[in-house]
Amino acid sequence: MRYADDATWQPGQVGGSHRDQEQRFLTVTQGESQGRRLKLGDVPVTMGRSADCDFRLLNRAISRLHCRVWRDNSGFWVRDLNSTNKTYLNDRPVVEARLKDGDFITVGGTVVQFTQEKDVDHAAQSKFFDLVTPTS
Repeated sequence: MRYADDATWQPGQVGGSHRDQEQRFLTVTQGESQGRRLKLGDVPVTMGRSADCDFRLLNRAISRLHCRVWRDNSGFWVRDLNSTNKTYLNDRPVVEARLKDGDFITVGGTVVQFTQEKDVDHAAQSKFFDLVTPTS
């Protein structure tokens, strides 16, 4: 068997691409929009009452443009956008703060959780399972 000189393998790599990457989500855990979920990427996300917001939350205590969540080289961040009722991170008022897995962002009585989850290639897992499972 021959391998390319520059071939590398990393844990979680399937078929030449890295499949086990962590995905980040915002999930409403308390409030009128409970259960709503948004997958985060490289594009900044605004939260608030306005129809122009990326993650619209309908609660009168939430400002039209309440806060922004974005990613930089060091991780994900939340910033209050001069909201009337402030943005809270784990029950403490913040202007700007770095997010960690499991953090709770509270905006006007609505609680949103920031989470990291593995993005598993389920099709590849299924094929692998079929290969290693004995057939009768």
